[in-house]
Amino acid sequence: ESFWSYLRQERVVLILVFIATYKLGDEILFSMNTPFLMRELGVTKGQMAWLAGFVGSFAAIVGTMLGGWWIKKTGLKRAIWPLTLLMNINILAYLILAIQKPSAATGSGVLWIALIHGYENIAAGLGSAALTVYLMRLCSVKYKAAHFAIGTAIMSLGSTFVGGFGGLMVEQFGYTNLFLLGFAATVPSMVLLFFIPH
Repeated sequence: ESFWSYLRQERVVLILVFIATYKLGDEILFSMNTPFLMRELGVTKGQMAWLAGFVGSFAAIVGTMLGGWWIKKTGLKRAIWPLTLLMNINILAYLILAIQKPSAATGSGVLWIALIHGYENIAAGLGSAALTVYLMRLCSVKYKAAHFAIGTAIMSLGSTFVGGFGGLMVEQFGYTNLFLLGFAATVPSMVLLFFIPH
């Protein structure tokens, strides 16, 4: 009953496609993030531990908290567009890294990589906050837990399907084209923002 009640929502097909594609571009980026940094830019294991463990984790927490504050201040309807745009632009920041290829062996190169990596995690946190609040808004009072579980399961479809093909895509297209593909994958959810109920 909880599952069918979720599917009886207004414009449910658009909602399901939106949820499934919302973080698709970010998932394409994330699937090959670490190999790109280590193989293409020469980031060492020690640097990667610092980037992921300190810079990335701290930035993701900041981004999620900032996204939550933004939604509380302006409301989801007004906040979701800029939060989504900021989340998706981070893919273009990685595109800059793929083109310029700063070396992790230099101080300026590591700083540039850390700034982009930190921004990527802040932006991912902003998008996660927006999507989490949106999923919560779709939950009925009677089936809160079940509806939220259904929403998060649909949200994970992108990473489930894309994650396993990231390496294959890099072999076929290279990192620059992978990041371009990732940005292109953000377009459907941004278009759907005009049509889904808020």
